[in-house]
Amino acid sequence: MHFLFVKELLYVMSVVAVALAEHKLTMEHFHKAAVEELQNKLMDKEIAYRDQQRKLINEKELAVAEAKKRQWVLLARIDLSCVSYAWFPPFCCHCIVPFCHS
Repeated sequence: MHFLFVKELLYVMSVVAVALAEHKLTMEHFHKAAVEELQNKLMDKEIAYRDQQRKLINEKELAVAEAKKRQWVLLARIDLSCVSYAWFPPFCCHCIVPFCHS
């Protein structure tokens, strides 16, 4: 009787060990897949961030160039009543300058 109990116990232990090993492999697989998915999302977000940053830098450079162009157009005029507007680029076109709006 004792022998059958030990034999049955060893069988159950081996079944449990196999089940645990399979469970461990499954969990490792899911963990690896989750890590890869998060890494892919991170890479996508980093690419989107760099693209947005590049876009904003280009917009800033264009805005600065436009402001400088308006200042230089205004400063090229000798009319002293308009020179004061050179320091306020959004208002430089208050004077009547044919090439100010280009």
